[in-house]
Amino acid sequence: MVRNSILMLAMLSLVGCASLAPVKYSLGGDLYKGSSSGKVLLVSVLKDTRPEAEHTGQKSGNMPLYTGDGDFKPDVALQISQQLADHLKSSGLFNTVILQRVNDDLDTEAMQKLSDQGIDYVLVGNINHFFGYQSAVNGAGSFFGALGVTIEAMANPKTAQARSEYTDLKMIDLKQHKILWQGDVEYSFEKKVTFYDGAIAYSLQGLKEVNNKLARQLDEALKSEAGQ
Repeated sequence: MVRNSILMLAMLSLVGCASLAPVKYSLGGDLYKGSSSGKVLLVSVLKDTRPEAEHTGQKSGNMPLYTGDGDFKPDVALQISQQLADHLKSSGLFNTVILQRVNDDLDTEAMQKLSDQGIDYVLVGNINHFFGYQSAVNGAGSFFGALGVTIEAMANPKTAQARSEYTDLKMIDLKQHKILWQGDVEYSFEKKVTFYDGAIAYSLQGLKEVNNKLARQLDEALKSEAGQ
């Protein structure tokens, strides 16, 4: 385990800012699984309402302390929306989940057009927070610095944090022209670590958990609508 952590940190320090991470995580393991509604969901590309600090991020040498847009491949909001669509598809709640840009304020005509395409529900909303954090350690930014990071973290546990939040979410029933579910969903953690996964990994852990929470709430709404 120590050897793997050293190698991982060494690779991170060598690739530095040249390597951009996708906003993507494994859809296996502890993914929430619900009952199939047999419906088709359209996830709209969510509006990015994150504060400026979460766009810019903060680094220590080549290693991110707070993640920012520069740590990820371009268009973070689009990638978060795609990961949400993939997550909800894998949860089993819907027969099909697609990603498409639509206006949040759907009028009757727009609802009918989407319904005529075989879409049952539309999910719209905002990305209010998305970041990961790891407290700074001495010596980051070189191969031997990576060794120092691991040794210091083992001796003096450091802080890892993440937060992901969606606001003003609405799942709209296109056939009945009503809001089936609406709300805000947030997930955050703060913990002490002796082996660094890195700020990017922590941000993705937070994103997966907030998507799990959303899937659970949508499952409850679908069951309630079906009278279960």
